Amino acid sequence: MVFRILGYDGAAYRGQLFQDKKAKEKQHYPVITMVLYFGTKHWDAGRSLHEVLELSEDWKPYVSDYKINVFEIAYLSPEQVKLFQSDFRIVADYFVQMRMNKDYHPSKETIHHVDSVLKLLSALTKDQRFADAQKQSFGDGEVTKMCEVLDKVEQRGIAKGREEGREEGREEERFLNAQKDIERICILLHKDFSVKEILELNYTKQQIEEAKRRNQT
Repeated sequence: MVFRILGYDGAAYRGQLFQDKKAKEKQHYPVITMVLYFGTKHWDAGRSLHEVLELSEDWKPYVSDYKINVFEIAYLSPEQVKLFQSDFRIVADYFVQMRMNKDYHPSKETIHHVDSVLKLLSALTKDQRFADAQKQSFGDGEVTKMCEVLDKVEQRGIAKGREEGREEGREEERFLNAQKDIERICILLHKDFSVKEILELNYTKQQIEEAKRRNQT
């Protein structure tokens, strides 16, 4: 990460150098890059160029150090999370809760960009609820709080489960009825009913063939 940030910042400064050729007045601006780390364990990688190089004490005075700004989101305090004025407050709150409580209780605070927040949380977390919510359509003004978003996901999941349960019940009922039809045809065949006579009773050729196979076994 130190190497990456060094490359990004260098490219930004190089861009300013090229702008010098076009600008009448040369103005140079500082470049600040922030690394937002969402892990629930402390950042254990280097935070400076000296830390990631195999560098002897003799060489250190000659190698310029380069430090990066790492912010461990999950280790913010609840008070620090409340200082955010944007929807990022919702995102930070999730990771702080997961680190402290190993569980997430959705916030009742207003979300201004529901779709963007859901996409970010879905990409950063392994919480299936955000992925499910992202697949659903939440219109402007339809929901404004994370607790409402996840409640809707849960309710739709429950409704889907009920419908799937009903469909399974219907499928089982159709299967049982089909088995009963085969058993009736087996009885008719034992009573020497012809295929033509059985077809006239609104049974199919496939059912008759299945009944014959069962009689043979």
